[in-house]
Amino acid sequence: MHLPSKNGMFTVLMLGAGVSAFLLNPHWTNWIRQPFQPRAWVQSAAAWGSRQAEQAVVGADGSTLSAEQVHRLELVNEQLQRTVLSQQEQLAEASRRVAELTGIREEQLPDSHLSVVVAPVVSFDADPARESLQIAIKAWARNNIRRGQWVLAADVPGAETATTVRHQIAGLFVLGRINEVQTNLARVQLASDPRFRTAVQLGRVLADGACLIADEALVIQGRGGGRMVIDQAPRDFFGARERLVMLPAGPLLPMSLSVGEVVESRRRDDSAQHYDLTVEPWVAAERVGYVYVLVVGE
Repeated sequence: MHLPSKNGMFTVLMLGAGVSAFLLNPHWTNWIRQPFQPRAWVQSAAAWGSRQAEQAVVGADGSTLSAEQVHRLELVNEQLQRTVLSQQEQLAEASRRVAELTGIREEQLPDSHLSVVVAPVVSFDADPARESLQIAIKAWARNNIRRGQWVLAADVPGAETATTVRHQIAGLFVLGRINEVQTNLARVQLASDPRFRTAVQLGRVLADGACLIADEALVIQGRGGGRMVIDQAPRDFFGARERLVMLPAGPLLPMSLSVGEVVESRRRDDSAQHYDLTVEPWVAAERVGYVYVLVVGE
């Protein structure tokens, strides 16, 4: 008996497969496929991994990206995330400065030519014989900054020197004045500088929020170390709780603003009727990041 040829064998197998597909009960053959079914879970995991890899390396236009391009995109993504965080911090800082500027209320601005230049602090004076700081001046504001202009700073919420009385009157205080203007920088002489000297008045805030200013005209000068002093005061203002030190309004200061508070008094040895008053600014200069230059037009 001869074996069928290859073509014959193929024909017989095909006929057998056809007959089994139509005549055999599926329940009789399921047991043969069961051992191979767990393979589908392995195939599913492999397929999921391949899809994720494809999504990671395919660009927006459908082109395939190399591993180097994917790594570069990851770096760009991280940089964008850092940029977003930085912009959020800048927006928060800008919002804080706007809130600080509202410390100069509209009713305090009798001069319609008054404007405010916001400038960041870039450095502090390294000379121990003087106390000053440098601020950066934008090109558009350079012609508006002049020697003698008053420089304000904002009270910092939570600062140790901040008091309820201070917050009842304004959000800004006098930090110093411009004493040197350069191309892109300006130097601010702090009120604590030994060469600083100006007229002031003392007062206190009443229970209803009104500010009561004493009639006596006094002179304040810098003492160094972040402090100021009022020599030969005619009475003990500190003991009388008249501790608010105010600069009176003038040609370059259209409104009266505070420069600090009296923190202690000492009776003079050479005159029992006079006192030396120690004054501190509301915020230490080292904690100031931005200043506000008052520009008064003619």
